[in-house]
Amino acid sequence: MSKVMVVDDNMVMLDFLNTLLEMEGHMPIIVSRPEAILPTAAAQRPDLILLDMHLAEQDTLTILQSLKHDPELSEIPVIALSGMDLKDKCLACGADDFMLKPFLPSQLFAKVNQLLQSRALAVATAEGPHSPATPPLTPRSSDQPKVISPILEQETHDS
Repeated sequence: MSKVMVVDDNMVMLDFLNTLLEMEGHMPIIVSRPEAILPTAAAQRPDLILLDMHLAEQDTLTILQSLKHDPELSEIPVIALSGMDLKDKCLACGADDFMLKPFLPSQLFAKVNQLLQSRALAVATAEGPHSPATPPLTPRSSDQPKVISPILEQETHDS
C-alpha cells in the first residue's frame, strides 16, 4: 500500500481524491493547509505527492521548489495539479509530472502508478542487488562449515 499525500484547499477535491486513492488501495495523507505541506511530508514520508498549484494566497511553485531542494524530500515524486496550463512552470520547478484539471480517474492513476513504479525501481537500484530477501554474501570464516556440492567439489579438484 503506497502512501499518497494529497494537497488541496478545496474540500470537495480532497474528498474526491481521498475516495479514489482508497478505492485503488493507496493510503491517502490529506493536507489542506499550505503551511503543513513540508512538515507533513517530512513526518509521513509519502511515496508520492499530488499538489494542487492554486492554494489560497500561496506561491505553490515556491513550495514545490522547497520540496525538491530538501535532501530528505527531493526523491518523493510530485504530480502538480491545476485548472490552468502551468505544465512548463511546474516541471521547471521540479514537478515530476503535471495534470490539467479536470481529468479522468484513469488518467490520474496511470500517472500515479507510473511514478510509483519508477520510484520503486530507483529505490531497488539504489539498494543494490541485495534485497532483504537475499542478504549480501559474507566471507566464510574457517570455523564455518563448508557448504558445497560434492559434484562441484570434485570438478574443482579435477581441474
